[in-house]
Amino acid sequence: MTDPQRNIELVQRAFAAALNGDWSTVGTLVRDDVAWHIPGNSPIAGDAIGMDSFVAKVQMLFSSGLNVELLNVFAAGEQVATLQRNTATSNDGDLDILVFNLFTIIEGKVTRMQTFPSDLYALDCFWSAQSQ
Repeated sequence: MTDPQRNIELVQRAFAAALNGDWSTVGTLVRDDVAWHIPGNSPIAGDAIGMDSFVAKVQMLFSSGLNVELLNVFAAGEQVATLQRNTATSNDGDLDILVFNLFTIIEGKVTRMQTFPSDLYALDCFWSAQSQ
């Protein structure tokens, strides 16, 4: 049986490690074959499969000025959900949206992450402008 509180703590540790660029800690909490899906048509949309791709996507987001505020964490069984506020500012505009992430935890590691932005159009517009 899965312990939801333990899974919440695992996601919180992975979240904090990623924010601090502590990739060795992230590697102990996330499977090597992790899969992360972001919807949309912008350069950040699509699937990141594997640890290298996962880390590269996170680094790209943070290096582009993304700020993440974790608002709440929920869990049930092998699923952990986070609600966060993502903001960023650039010469091309601002981003200020809520994001719901759904994590799947198997055998004590994140195996899958799915991102659901509150405003997909705003997300696509902001990140598309960053790549021009």
